[in-house]
Amino acid sequence: MNPCNRGVAAFLAEQHSQFRNKKLAYSLIGGSMASGVLFVAESAFNLNLKWWEIGIPFVAVVVGGIGLGTFGAEKKNAETISTYNSMCGSR
Repeated sequence: MNPCNRGVAAFLAEQHSQFRNKKLAYSLIGGSMASGVLFVAESAFNLNLKWWEIGIPFVAVVVGGIGLGTFGAEKKNAETISTYNSMCGSR
């Protein structure tokens, strides 16, 4: 559907949603990689870590990603509105 027909508020909401989803996806990947590396290190070097300690990097990175997505979504509102105006003109 043409974003110009829905208005600038709907366009902003869609952009915010995409930003939050991207941050969540990146944090899930990064957190999985961090915990995976810790798991391999624990297995290779017998670090005597408990199962939940291996999950700490995953949780920390995901919580950070959610925070960045939530609080950073509105940072580029002026740029997004400018993009909307250049796409849709003065409708």
